[in-house]
Amino acid sequence: VLSGGKGAILPETDAMAGARLIVATDLDGNPREARVRQAVRISEAELRTTFPDQIVWQNVCLWSRRDGAVLSRKHETFGALVLDDRTWPDAPRETVARAMLDGVRQLGLIPSAAAARFLARARLMQDGFPDFSEAHLLDTLEDWLLPHLGDVRTAGQWKGFDLLPALRGRLNWDQQQALDAAVPPHFETPLGRRVPIDYAGAQPKIALRLQEVFGVTRHPMIAGQPLQITLLSPAQRPVSGQPPMRMSERTCAAAIPDTPGQKTRRRPIQRSGPSRAGHDPGLGQFAQGRAPSVAGGATMHAQHTGRVWRNGTWRQPRSLPASDG
Repeated sequence: VLSGGKGAILPETDAMAGARLIVATDLDGNPREARVRQAVRISEAELRTTFPDQIVWQNVCLWSRRDGAVLSRKHETFGALVLDDRTWPDAPRETVARAMLDGVRQLGLIPSAAAARFLARARLMQDGFPDFSEAHLLDTLEDWLLPHLGDVRTAGQWKGFDLLPALRGRLNWDQQQALDAAVPPHFETPLGRRVPIDYAGAQPKIALRLQEVFGVTRHPMIAGQPLQITLLSPAQRPVSGQPPMRMSERTCAAAIPDTPGQKTRRRPIQRSGPSRAGHDPGLGQFAQGRAPSVAGGATMHAQHTGRVWRNGTWRQPRSLPASDG
């Protein structure tokens, strides 16, 4: 390497090929890699004596692709020549962080599971919301990531870095509230349980037991699209063949088998009269979500109402028994 920064070569058979420092007095003029045609040796002591004002110390902090880490070094240089190389143990944190940004651009963003969910939610927001596309985030690293990098300086540390606080820091309080309202992280059931919403696919979705949606009269919407709901059996398995559920004001119940081979635990209920529990003595158990207990057969006679429990519902008997009187 010449002091001006360009490269030059000497034949391996040249007597000065092994010299540490030489003065090249004649080159062949090749602009890419000149060949030294004439040179003389020079010692480091002679160089320091001859050019004392051109030998300086420089602090160097940069990302090394080969090492996968930020290197902090002190170099004593004469032009582009490095005469001495030492570690720089007390490099400022901001200097190291700025060098690490080049590593981030090479490695790319590596979000944790929580950060990935946040990014998926933010990218569903409409125009006027901050841009969370990966291209924009990489172009603006100095604005949102630099203050959070801390002591990260290797590829391994970057893979374990949590992006979520830095990503949340791009939003003010009003924007965070708007995000939580339009694209919430959880779906809250009427029973108060918070079910995490999965935003990894093309459509937001949740999976929960049927009983947990009793009381929901309108299908939940996320950023203008319906929330896909997968119903689970009591054994926490998706119901076989169950299409995406669409709720309406008439939704009350659905048949859910426990496991293959078992009987259905609950059946659809369609009420045409008063719905308060206990208003109709014959339907009181159903109004409370319970089927009458039938032992030893599928038919039960309700003497106080004159109706018969047959095939899963109360029915009028085909013919009433004759009176003895």
